[in-house]
Amino acid sequence: MSESIELRLSSIEAQISHLLQSRSYTLPTKHTKHTKKINGYLLFSSKMRTEALSQLHAHGATYSNSNVLSELATMWNLLTPDERSHWNSIAFNL
Repeated sequence: MSESIELRLSSIEAQISHLLQSRSYTLPTKHTKHTKKINGYLLFSSKMRTEALSQLHAHGATYSNSNVLSELATMWNLLTPDERSHWNSIAFNL
C-alpha cells in the first residue's frame, strides 16, 4: 500500500514540476489592481475641466455633468490634429 502512495506522490510531484516549468501556468501573485491606460481625451478632460466649467458659467448654462462633458467634447473636437497628437503622446508616456 505504501508503495502505491509513494508512486502516486511521485507522479503528482512530477506533474507539479512540469506545470511550474511550463509557460502556460504561473503561480498566483499578489492581487494588483488593473489600471486602465489613460488616453489623450481623458487627460485633456481632466486638465481642462475647470476651463469648461468657466465657459459654461460665462454662457449662463446650468451645471450638470452632461453639460460639462458636452463642453469638453466640443473643446476636444475643436483641437487641431497636432494638438490632439500632443495630448495623446503625453498620455502614452504616463
